[in-house]
Amino acid sequence: MTDPHTLPAPFDGLHLHKGWFPGVIGWVASEHGRYYAKHWGLGAVFEAKVAGALAELVLRYQPDTDLLLTLTDHERIVASITVDGSHETVVQDGARIRFVIASEQMQGTGIGRLLVGHAMDFISQAGFTRAWLTTFKGLDPARRLYEQAGFSLTEQCEDRSWGVTLTEQRFDWKKPD
Repeated sequence: MTDPHTLPAPFDGLHLHKGWFPGVIGWVASEHGRYYAKHWGLGAVFEAKVAGALAELVLRYQPDTDLLLTLTDHERIVASITVDGSHETVVQDGARIRFVIASEQMQGTGIGRLLVGHAMDFISQAGFTRAWLTTFKGLDPARRLYEQAGFSLTEQCEDRSWGVTLTEQRFDWKKPD
């Protein structure tokens, strides 16, 4: 993983943090809640599910197999990503990338590519040979990031569990031979 003091421009004033620190669960849930309410019409059900799932990951967090990575600018979080490598489905599916989000002012800067790159480095260093993630149809910039990292769309289905009807997509990655 890249040293946090050598982040490439335009991120040289930002700092990477691994693991939990006060306020990180709330920020990730809040940022997801705001973004997805504004752009997708999602509400309390979505934000509550994000907060609950992230809290559950933090409570069983194993630094050798899990990653909670945040990027901060002078104590303010501006982006995050997680790798869930200790969940019960890991044996079957591999590590799961989750909770990828950047503050509105950071979107379009390449920060997503930076975070996905760090997550993929972590996945490789932790010894995972497979990984997966879910997203919604229509999040085209995110989809491009995932496909550039080697993920392929493997499943797609209508999902009503978020409070509105969306097309959920699953992407899988397998370590090249």
